[in-house]
Parts: sequence; structure tokens; C-alpha cells
Amino acid sequence: MIYRLLYNLLIHLGLPLALLALYKPKKGKPGFGKRWAEHLGRAPATGQEAPLWIHAVSVGETLAISPFIRALKAEQPSLPILLTTTTRTGAEQAAKLGDLVVHRYAPLDYPWAVSAFLSTVKPRALWVMETELWPNWLAACEAHHLPVTILNARLSERSCQRYARFQGAFDALSHPLTHLLCQHQDDADRFHRLGIARNRLAVTGSIKFDIQFGDEVQARGRALRQQLGEARPVWIAASTHQGEDEQVLAAFDRVLRAHPSALLILVPRHPERFDRVAELCAPYGCVRRTAGSAVGERDKIYLGDTMGELPLMLAAADLAFVGGSLVPVGGHNLLEPAAAAYAMEWDVRPAAQRCRTLILVSKFGHCLNDLLFRWQSGNLDIDIVGVVSNHEDMRGLVESYAVPFHHIPVTGATKDAAEAELLELVEAEQVDLVVLARYMQILSDGASRALEGRVINIHHSFLPSFKGAKPYHQAYDRGVKIVGATAHYVTADLDEGPIIEQDVHRVDHRMAPEALVRAGEECESRVLARAVRWHAEHRVVLNGHRTVVFA
Repeated sequence: MIYRLLYNLLIHLGLPLALLALYKPKKGKPGFGKRWAEHLGRAPATGQEAPLWIHAVSVGETLAISPFIRALKAEQPSLPILLTTTTRTGAEQAAKLGDLVVHRYAPLDYPWAVSAFLSTVKPRALWVMETELWPNWLAACEAHHLPVTILNARLSERSCQRYARFQGAFDALSHPLTHLLCQHQDDADRFHRLGIARNRLAVTGSIKFDIQFGDEVQARGRALRQQLGEARPVWIAASTHQGEDEQVLAAFDRVLRAHPSALLILVPRHPERFDRVAELCAPYGCVRRTAGSAVGERDKIYLGDTMGELPLMLAAADLAFVGGSLVPVGGHNLLEPAAAAYAMEWDVRPAAQRCRTLILVSKFGHCLNDLLFRWQSGNLDIDIVGVVSNHEDMRGLVESYAVPFHHIPVTGATKDAAEAELLELVEAEQVDLVVLARYMQILSDGASRALEGRVINIHHSFLPSFKGAKPYHQAYDRGVKIVGATAHYVTADLDEGPIIEQDVHRVDHRMAPEALVRAGEECESRVLARAVRWHAEHRVVLNGHRTVVFA
């Protein structure tokens, strides 16, 4: 209690300075106009009933949480979401979410401001992007019995040691926290050292790696490149900090000696530095993005003095440098430039995290048995969380490996309900990969889209030949000399998904269709095991309708 009393005394003494910092107009960082009262808790009614309150302080946090919000609303369209930011630039990013959220400025951490805000919006829970912990916010949420979850939580060793010196204050601060979803295991371990129970901690990776750039960014990037000059080499120094700009310009001098027509896109990380960086760049011929002027041949620097437009500038460049590493700050997201340039989708996972796998099977058990044996013997580094079948035939085999068996019968009349039950199981078990190990059912278009990139099928032929049912009989009728197996990702188009692995087995005219089936089963098991292993090891990259498999 003494900590909060001292804290509240200090912040009230500093209230004029806080207001001055927030509302003093600056070029590139304008004031808040008519909405200033929201920072003091006087937020207009949202028209929502018990919204989920998500807080993202500024631009980077709002950009990072946006894909999550879109996914959440796609899954729960009726869920009301209130998104708060502290900065105006964050609010501008929030506006791009349209009707998915209602935006308000977050109250400053004064007890009366927080109380007024909560009385108006009456949220059901608070989710905070990254480790932004405000004592009065947390105390008020605890008093209102609101669960508080920290997303993308991080804690450096230095901060951990600092908190440990004031353990009592940290205990009071962290007590209202329901869950902390940490970026890395090291972060979770440090929070645990400070006394937070393991059941309140989870490692989810960095949500910032879930940012995806769509076609709009690509189109705007191409348009910007045309404006800058398609023939000239263009590189970008993104998210630079104070002390880095001079080093970037020194490097650019060397670039110009080798490539006189080169253009540098320079994007400072903080808007208050735009004018100062513009002065540094003036001798080179500098065009500011906010000016909207054409870029001539003599102009060597294009200054990105806007917020939230970095992705399209990355998409316009040939080469990218990401700031933070030339000063004692730490480099920023290096994957973002590649994603912006090539419309990539990516995720990052801890190397020790095993792929949670659900196997689907019907009456043919050779692939299932092979996967179970490889897994149990330690030759397949996955976690098999269950087996689903539309028949009971494989129950004994599955239970002999102490793996849960789920019987979900499928008929024409029950197919929709069966798939809904399957998808519920996938969600409940947090399944990363679904394996169709001779599962003689066709997934619907909806299920295929819901599990896109997460379903591997084994087809008992060498695709694209002999698609559909009874491929061995088709092969016999054609008199082929080889039969094969194909492991591929499932799409809405039957047997048309990107191919991961294939293999063949020689046959001859003496073999009946039944003999071809027997010859092919070993091939199927081998091919499917390879595909599952490579997927689990994150060695398969989807590239449109194709895959790239790293050896």
C-alpha cells in the first residue's frame, strides 16, 4: 500500500508535465484536439455491452495486435472489442481496423481517471499488449474482478534484477495479473523467479511475428517504387535510432561512390526526430514523404516521415537495413522486410516445442501403425495427441500405444456435425498438424480452409496421375510399371494440394490390383513419415501451389 501512496503522490505532482508531454503540438506529432479529456477518463460511451478491452500503447503495438484482432473477430463476430491507445499515431492505426473495434484513448494512470473510464465502458476483461504495467489500472481491475492478461510479455535480465530489489512493489503490481503470455521461455523463467506461479505463465512466442502483409501493401509498394524510379537501386534504413543516422549516411557515401544513382529511404523510428534527420539529409537532396513532392535524379534520400507506412516502403526497396543494432538498443524485427517485399507469411516457434499431431484413419492401419511405432521409438519428434477414426477397427492398435482414440462416425447425414466435432477437438488439443493416414473421407471446403497448411494427406499414387478413388486399379488398367505414393497438403481441390514428398515402387504385368496395393503400402508409410517429419521440423515452405523442402 505504501508503494501506491508514494506513486500516486508523485504522479499527481507531475500531472502538468504529463499533460504538456501529451498535448504540446509538434511537427509530426500533433496534439489530440477535442479528445484530450479521454486521457482523464472522460471517455464517451462506446455503445458496447461488456467489451473486451485491449490496450496497445502506440503504432508498433497496434500493428502487432491487428492480425490477432482480425482473427478473433472472424472466429467470434459478435464479440465487442474496445481498443485503447495512448498516442495519436496508435489511434490512426486503430482506425484502419474499421468496424472491428471501437477506439478510445486510454486513461492516464490516475485512480479517478481509471475509475471513471471503467464506470463508462464496463469491460469484461483487459488484455494488454506487451508488459505495460500501471499500478492504478491493475488495482482498479482487481477491485472490479476483471481478469487481466498480458500479451507478448517480456522481461529482460536487467529489469528482473531491478524488480527483485523492490520485491514488495512488484508483488503488489503483479498480483492482479491473471495470465502472462510470454515471448520466450527465458521471459517466463524470469517472471517465475519474481514469484509468479507457473500456472499463470505460458510461452506463446512473439505476436509481432504474426504480422502479415496483404496485397494492398504490395500494390502501394510497387506504386511507390515507380515514383522513386524503377531503374535506380533503392535501399532502406528502417526504424533508425538517434546515433544511427550518421552511421547510415556514412555508409551511404560509400554506396554512392559505387552506385551514383542509388536512393536511400531513411525512416527514423520516432517522429520527434523527423526534422533533425531531415537537416542531416539536406546536403544529399532530400524529399520528405509528407511533402508529396516528386523524386528527381539528383535527390538521393527519401525521408519516411510518416507513421504506419513502413511496410509499403520496405516493399519498394531492393535491400533493407533494420535499425537498433548500431546503438545499445537491440535490432528490430528482421523478418518484416522479407515479408513486406515478398508477401510472406511466417511464424517463429521455440526449437524445443514439438508439433502437436492428430492422426485421422479409417480401416487401413499400415500408415497409422508406422507413425505410432516411429513416434514411440523416438524416431519421429512429434507429440501424437490423439487418433480420430470413422470406424472402431483401429481402437485396439491405438490404445496399445496409450494414445487417446476418438470415434467420430461419418455419414452423409452427419458429415457436417462430424467435422464440427473434429474442429472442436483440433482447437481443444491445440493441434499443429492433422495427418490423414488413409482417412477415407474428403474434408469439406470449409474444413480445408480452416486447417489450411496444417493437414497432410497420403495419396496412394504418384500424383498428378490416378487421382481419386482406387488409384491402384487405375494403374493396373493402364499397365504401368511403377506405383507410388504422394504426401501433400490438403486443399479444397481434391488431390491437388502442394506436394511434399513422393516415392515409387516397380511393378510388372504379373501383379493383380491386390498385389499392387500390397506393394504400395510400404511406399505409402515411408513417404508419409518423411512428410510428417519434415513438416514437424519446419523444413517445408509453401510457395503458392508448390513447396520448398529444405534438406
